[in-house]
Amino acid sequence: MKRNLLILILALSVCFALQACRDDNIDEQIKSNIESNYLPKNNENSANDLYYADYNEETEYIPASDKEFNGIVAIPYGFTYSGYSFNNDRYYFSATKNVNTNSSSFTVDMLNYIDLLTGEQHYICPDPLCLHSAPEECKYIELANNCFFTDNNVFYTFRQDITKNQSLMYLSFSMYKADLNKGIVENIYKCKDSASKNHLFLKALRGSDLYFQEYTRNETSESAKMMKESIVLSVYNTDSGKVRIINDFPEEYVDKSANLFYADEDNLYFISLTDIFTTDLSLENERLVYKLKENENFGSCYYDKETEELFFNVFNAKEKRGCMYVYANGVLDELDMPSENIYCFQLTKSTIYYSEYAPLFYGISSMGGEVYDYSGGKIYAANRNNRKESELIYDGGKDFIIANDSIRYIIIGDYLYFDYLKIENTGGTVDPIYSGCKIRINPKENTIKYLKFE
Repeated sequence: MKRNLLILILALSVCFALQACRDDNIDEQIKSNIESNYLPKNNENSANDLYYADYNEETEYIPASDKEFNGIVAIPYGFTYSGYSFNNDRYYFSATKNVNTNSSSFTVDMLNYIDLLTGEQHYICPDPLCLHSAPEECKYIELANNCFFTDNNVFYTFRQDITKNQSLMYLSFSMYKADLNKGIVENIYKCKDSASKNHLFLKALRGSDLYFQEYTRNETSESAKMMKESIVLSVYNTDSGKVRIINDFPEEYVDKSANLFYADEDNLYFISLTDIFTTDLSLENERLVYKLKENENFGSCYYDKETEELFFNVFNAKEKRGCMYVYANGVLDELDMPSENIYCFQLTKSTIYYSEYAPLFYGISSMGGEVYDYSGGKIYAANRNNRKESELIYDGGKDFIIANDSIRYIIIGDYLYFDYLKIENTGGTVDPIYSGCKIRINPKENTIKYLKFE
C-alpha cells in the first residue's frame, strides 16, 4: 500500500544515513577469517520453509514477565520507529502481514503482542473473524508505529490515512488513541497537508504530555522549486486533548536529524547522527552529552527512569573498539565492561546483554551491498551492578542474523526474540528477506519456535 511505501522510504533514509557513517573497509583480518562461500542451510529451502538449524522445535513454554523492563525506556534503533513496548506482561511489536486478494497482493503493518505468561501471539484486533486487510474492515490496521502505552491499556500512535478533499485524494498523517479495553480507536490530531509535505512522529510520553515532532517541507524558491524541511516540537496533552507548540527546531537540529527520545521533569533528551544532547523543556539551553568522533557510530541507547541514568554505547568499526557510557546528574562516565568492543546491548533492571563487533559476512546482495551480521551471532550477559565478568548465553554462528543495521534482538526471561530474515541465494547474490515471522529461541533448552502472523 502507498502508506507502507512512504514509511519504508522514510525509515530507509535514516538507515542509509547511518550506514554512510560506517567505515566501508572492514578489517582485513576479520574478513579473512570469514568463510565467504558459506551460506546458511536455509538458502536451499523455498521461501515458505522454516529453518531449525540444530534446535528442537519448542513444545513447552516457560512463563516470563515484563518486570525486568519496568522503567526501562528503549531508544528506537534508527531514531525513527519504536521497536517494541511492554504493558501488562505483554510484549508488543509491529509485524508485516501479507494480504492476497483476487486482484492484488500487498502488505499491511499490524501491532501484535506475545502474552509473556502463556507465550501465545495475537493481533491487537480482538475479532477472530477479521481479515485485517483494510482500514474499512479493521480499525487497527497500520496502528503500529511509535506506540506509547499508559497504565490503563490505552496506547497512542500514528498512521497515514486517505484524505478526500473535493475531487482530490491523498495520504495524510494522523495521531490516534486506542483503548484496548473498550475497543475504541480515535483520531486525535491530523496534519494539515499531504504526507509528502507534512508528517509527524511520536517521540516521548511524560505523564500526560505526549511529545511529537511535526515535519513540514516548504518551497524556498519559486523558480527552482527547492524544498526545505522545518520541524516543530509539540505536546499533546492526553487529559485535555489540547496541543501545545513548544518551539521550532533550530536549523542545525534539522541538518543533523536530531530526534527527541526522552523527557523528564526538567530536560529533553535528543540523539542525532552526530551527538547526544539535552535541552530544557523550552528547547533551549543545550548541553552536550557526547559527540561522535571520527569513524564512531552509536550502537544502542536506553534510559532508566528509576535510577535516572542514560546508557548508550559507541563503537568504532575501524579500530574494533566499542565502549558503554552512563550519563546521570550532568556527568558522563565510561562503564567498566568485560569487553572493549561492544557493538550493541540491551538493558534490563538487573542485566546488560551485549554483542561484540565481530562481523559475519554472508555475501553480496542483488543491490550490490555487503550483507553482514555484525554481532558475530553471539550474545553475552553481565550483571548490571557487577560487570567484571560475563557469560556467553547464545552462540548461533551464521544460523540467523540477529543484529545489523536493520534488526536487533531482545532477551525476555529465558528467551531470545528477533525478526527472521530469510537468506535468499539467487544467481550468486545473497538477500536477507523479511519473512513476517519472529523467532523465539531458548538457548538453555536448545528450542526454537517461529511466531507467524498470517
